[in-house]
Amino acid sequence: MMGLGAAQRIYFDHAAATPLDLRVSKVMAPYASVEFGNPSSVHTEGRKAKKAIEEARKQVAEVLNVSAEEIVFTSGATESINLCYRGLIEAAPQDKRHVVTLATEHMATLRVLQDLGCEVTFLPVDKDGLVSADAVREAIRPDTVLVTMMYVNNEIGTILPITEVGNMIAKMKRTKKEIYPIFYTDAVQAVNSLSLDVKKLHVDALCLSGSKMYGPKGSGLLYMKKGTPMKARIMGGTQEHGMRAGTENVSAIVGLATALKMAQTEHEDYERRLRPLQEMLFDGILTKIPGSTVNGHRTQRVCNNVNVSLPKVDGEAVVMYLDSVGIAASTASSCTSSAGASHVIKALGKSVSEAESSVRLTLGRSTTKQQVKKVIQELVRIVALLKIS
Repeated sequence: MMGLGAAQRIYFDHAAATPLDLRVSKVMAPYASVEFGNPSSVHTEGRKAKKAIEEARKQVAEVLNVSAEEIVFTSGATESINLCYRGLIEAAPQDKRHVVTLATEHMATLRVLQDLGCEVTFLPVDKDGLVSADAVREAIRPDTVLVTMMYVNNEIGTILPITEVGNMIAKMKRTKKEIYPIFYTDAVQAVNSLSLDVKKLHVDALCLSGSKMYGPKGSGLLYMKKGTPMKARIMGGTQEHGMRAGTENVSAIVGLATALKMAQTEHEDYERRLRPLQEMLFDGILTKIPGSTVNGHRTQRVCNNVNVSLPKVDGEAVVMYLDSVGIAASTASSCTSSAGASHVIKALGKSVSEAESSVRLTLGRSTTKQQVKKVIQELVRIVALLKIS
């Protein structure tokens, strides 16, 4: 097979990582070179670095509609999840040890909860990956410390009813005059497509990752509502309100704040441009590869996610063949790509073979109609080839 040159490669794995936007890179550059001071130092160089961090914190807070003191910068969503869950549960009363989550959550959530040894209620989802606020309400108990669910599922792109669930939990707590349960959402896959106004979402905690919003890898943030009992998990200095000790990565923090503002400012344009391309990709696959099925809700999903199960082929083999002809795609979350059949697809009620034949194609800012046509063409050819072999 003849592959494409490096400059011609088609990248359809934006849910795993996005390229660093040149506008973000430009803002970051000084803090990786000339403005190199330690933010904890009292001299001029240190004060400049500290000022850059606090300005970035204010920028993030403005975008999320929260207070700057409620933002903690981290290395990414996985660290934010660990910091939040462990800090929350360690600070909570001993009679608060129950957690409610979904069977389709990211492995960072599932593994941390397993390690903490909490009693966890894993709510099932329907065939489209959705769950109702009523189901969440019924699962909440007097000893529930945390309810956690993604805003957008990272594998199938389904948009979950965060606002509805958040509003329900907020009303429940006001009625009982309780601080628990804390409602947490992983909003990593929502940032480019959906509004992240925390007040409207009614969440107590939220995480984001720079690498999914055209920002720097190794950057992230945790929003935690003021007054939420939390115990620090990374001990040392007083950085990040004492919640995350260690010298801050000023360049990454400034880049993250810039990328977040851009993503949220441009999310409506992103939706308008990518939705027709998503429909074109879905239609082409389902029409030209009989037996293909959609994973997740067809329309209640973010505009860049296409996840399908292809008939009688191995999804990993499809991805490898695509790569050989210059197309980057994936079978599941990049964090679980070597863990076998996707737990998310199986949670939809699909068979192991359907899960193993799933392919995730995620579009981005640079995606074109010509690229979509090329991917459809190559998928048709590869599926036919794999069926024969």
